[in-house]
Amino acid sequence: MEHACHPVSGCEPPCREPLGRPCARPHRQAWLRAPWAGPTAQCQAKGVATGFLCWGCGWWLLGVQVLEVGPVRKLLIVVVALFAALFAASVWLLRRDSSPSPKLIILGIDGLDSRMVSRLMAQGEIPALRELYGRAAVGTIRNSDLGLPPVSPAIWTTFATGALPNTHGIHGFVFKADRGWELFRSTNRKVPAFWEIVSQAGKSVGVVNWWFSYPPEEIRGFLVTDRYFEAEVAGLSAITYGRATGNEAPPTYPLELVGQVRISRRQALPKVLSAADAAQLDGTMLMLAYQAHQVVPVETLLIYLNGLDRVSHMAWDAQDQEGLGGNEVRQHIRNVDGFIADVLRRAHVKSHLVILSDHGFEANQKNEGPRGIHESKEAADSALILLAGPAIKAGVDLGAVSPLDVLPTLLALADVPLPEGIPGSILRQAFLPGARNFEALEKRRRYARLPAVEGEIRAKGSATDAVDQATKERLRALGYIE
Repeated sequence: MEHACHPVSGCEPPCREPLGRPCARPHRQAWLRAPWAGPTAQCQAKGVATGFLCWGCGWWLLGVQVLEVGPVRKLLIVVVALFAALFAASVWLLRRDSSPSPKLIILGIDGLDSRMVSRLMAQGEIPALRELYGRAAVGTIRNSDLGLPPVSPAIWTTFATGALPNTHGIHGFVFKADRGWELFRSTNRKVPAFWEIVSQAGKSVGVVNWWFSYPPEEIRGFLVTDRYFEAEVAGLSAITYGRATGNEAPPTYPLELVGQVRISRRQALPKVLSAADAAQLDGTMLMLAYQAHQVVPVETLLIYLNGLDRVSHMAWDAQDQEGLGGNEVRQHIRNVDGFIADVLRRAHVKSHLVILSDHGFEANQKNEGPRGIHESKEAADSALILLAGPAIKAGVDLGAVSPLDVLPTLLALADVPLPEGIPGSILRQAFLPGARNFEALEKRRRYARLPAVEGEIRAKGSATDAVDQATKERLRALGYIE
């Protein structure tokens, strides 16, 4: 059957399993792809469909097997029963497709180097990204032009707030406090983030694993903070963390979510030393996002993946002649391609997809520290931005993009007016004519910081302290802190 091409993934996007393995099942049309529907909606649809199916079968048995009627009436009853069964199937399919779906999906991939993406696309190793590039607006983010340090929390917070570290307050991983060096928290952020702005504009948003999102703000939607996973690494289940220690802020918002999104202990890897480890880590984050969206459906979904960053630090091969980091790094970029294909399979036909990264990578020529680093200007300026969807021009080269332009563009895609005081601008050249009312979006509004969930304590021996220590150990292994 003829059908329109999917504006994000195209007519026949590459079908890949989440860990990069080829997909055995045939690809389906965009509107029949795997739903984001919650379990309640699916149960309702199945109930209606089952009812009509049983009704049709009952008429068939009554008319054909029980009643002694003429052949014409028997044929009529069979036709009615058949139409009832077809109607049941249609109800189930249409109800399934009309279930809530994110209108905007923002996929943050830490350490995805735009140079490496170009090389692997040319070699045909990442088909999902290659297909997506032809239908997207693509550019590189130039962090060094603004003196933005190549430190992940500072960059990702700049993306989320449209401000530089001196304004948003997150300069790195730790800060000097009375007790010594402590990890930054969401309460240290001085300006509202994307999810706070979208919430105050009356739209729902979900966030998974974003840097320093703990303690969670009370947003319109859900937050699975970076502490959820770290709690499991520390050997403390997130459920215990959120419920048994009632004097501490839970790792999710709303609190009820902590018992409805689950990961097993074996999925909480303290170290990422291989592509398989990185794939398990990133796959777990995507699973958390899918589960959380089923419980609390949202219009905009942000997912942060850091498996590539971690495997690049720990397993970079300086002897790789192509500058692709060796087999483990190369394999995980293929895994990431598979994850992107999985997200595309779940995307609605009207969804927009944004892929962001914060820096590239290079070999560490020193005899100490992690094997892969991102200290040079070239690595700092190899971050990627990709925009795709029905409002985006296909094949647009955005060139060098300021990190301050990321938030305004994300808000434009979410159709939310920009906040007062941010210096960045919407990347208008990426949008189709008439796709957005830029004049309305540029009428700046005042947005406030939303309150974080109360109850956080930092006493020694507390759950928060235990998770702090686990996080610090991981950051030390990556060479981020001493």
